[in-house]
Amino acid sequence: MQRSDRGGHMLDALLSARPKLKVFRGRDTLHYFRLYDYNGEVLLTSQGVPEESQCVTNLDLAKTAVNDEKNFGRQTTSDSKFTYLLMSPSRQVLAVGAMYNNVRDCDDAIRTLKHAMAEAQRDDSA
Repeated sequence: MQRSDRGGHMLDALLSARPKLKVFRGRDTLHYFRLYDYNGEVLLTSQGVPEESQCVTNLDLAKTAVNDEKNFGRQTTSDSKFTYLLMSPSRQVLAVGAMYNNVRDCDDAIRTLKHAMAEAQRDDSA
């Protein structure tokens, strides 16, 4: 199948807009995963763990946990911002969402997270 330059650029743009999961080592030497939405914004950042294998295990747990509403906890910060926690079925905090100015945006982010996690491809490039 041939594609024109214009069509190729549009296809490249569509493909690059997919949600991404990144596993990385932080400055604190702990391993984390992060989920980016369709626009490249951070939806979720994991808790840091010493071993990359633990991080990948937590990522696998998170992929399953997003499918059950009871695995989400919502929190309000002291400065009236809203965030969510993603927990394992055993109530271990796996990851924390971004901060939002209102509950509606926080709930919308959770809905986006569920779809993004299902569609995300792992991309550990820098």
